Amino acid sequence: VTAQLGRFLLFSGRDEEAAPHLERALGLAEALDLPETLAQAMSSRAVLVMKQDRLFESRVLLEGAIELALANNLHAAALRAYNNLAATMVYSDLSAEGYAVNQRALEHARRVGDRVWEARFVSGAGMWLFFLGRWDEALAWAAEGEQLPPDVVMGGVTFFSVYIHCERGELAQAREQFSSSTAAHESEEAQDVAGHACTEARLLRAEGKLDEAQAAAERALSISRGLGVTAGLFKSSLREALETALEMGDTMRARELLGCLDPLKPGQRTPMLRAFQAEFEARLGAALGESDADARFTSGEALYREHGWPFFEAALEVRHAEWLISQGRGDEAHALLAAARETFERLRAAPWLERVAAAEAAVEAGIPA
Repeated sequence: VTAQLGRFLLFSGRDEEAAPHLERALGLAEALDLPETLAQAMSSRAVLVMKQDRLFESRVLLEGAIELALANNLHAAALRAYNNLAATMVYSDLSAEGYAVNQRALEHARRVGDRVWEARFVSGAGMWLFFLGRWDEALAWAAEGEQLPPDVVMGGVTFFSVYIHCERGELAQAREQFSSSTAAHESEEAQDVAGHACTEARLLRAEGKLDEAQAAAERALSISRGLGVTAGLFKSSLREALETALEMGDTMRARELLGCLDPLKPGQRTPMLRAFQAEFEARLGAALGESDADARFTSGEALYREHGWPFFEAALEVRHAEWLISQGRGDEAHALLAAARETFERLRAAPWLERVAAAEAAVEAGIPA
């Protein structure tokens, strides 16, 4: 009862009240040799510290909870711990590792016949593959998710596919996918609501409806702040808010949004947040006509490359090349454009290929992009 009370308080956003109950449950469960209660309480404790950006501690707790649950054939506890470990990987920006955890979890859910958890991990597979630049595989997982019973499919199954269709210029398919995500739209859980708003912002931005996109992005950002600054939804919502602000020419709002990263401690600066900061400082500087953005562009590209996020690296390479051309340094843009073209051809990102072609034409003509 104590473990469940702590868990429900945690889900209600009452973290300070949850902490002592979880601590007591952990002590009682270990003293009384109750492995299921101990594994579940460890999972809850891991979520608590994850929201405090204590990501290494969260990971250790969850790996221990999985080991304990599997050793005692506690399938519900194991699947919950797997799910939370995958979430920790999202917070930590460990995409390849997160995909591996997701696949282990999916295998276990299928082995024990748990369709609800299977649906969640099917959704998760596509999300990781989107970041890793394996888009055709990601859409294949989305198609598999659509074959699951409607009462177990999670709203997030469609979210990553909306992003892929937007980046490929397939707006009708993106709108269709988004319209099918009724489960997330009707959910009362903060993560589902924020995810739905963030995805809506991306779709509206692709459709050129910037005022509506800005409202959706700001709504997603407001909700996701409560999940912690390292939360995947906070990072996605921040990106959408920044993208929309820059497309609208609202450099003041973009500067304000970037400012939320300044007070972060070193342990809170996950790879994606560091890359975001370098990227958007470079893009904001370029928008304001600053001439020293080069190092920030290069830093962002290196971070995206190091952590295996090819789409984000290529998109920044194009923007870097465009800035170089605008500075009369078109000869330095060739390698960036060639690398970006290779990535976008593999991803079949047609709008981005058109942008690369325009920049290449500008270099040949010797005019600003």
